[in-house]
Amino acid sequence: MIDRQAGQIIWQCDSCEDVLETGTPDFDDARAIMQRKQWKAQKIGRDWIHACPECEIDR
Repeated sequence: MIDRQAGQIIWQCDSCEDVLETGTPDFDDARAIMQRKQWKAQKIGRDWIHACPECEIDR
């Protein structure tokens, strides 16, 4: 899940409670941070699913 808190983009794993605070309000910068930290995002149907490095995206 993607969220904005205190002006920054937050990624939350859809499989566990892990959260990645990016420290940036810019989506492209936040996405680059997510990829550098080895988080995954995949569109399944109409929804985007986000997973931390410890979890896998189930189809």
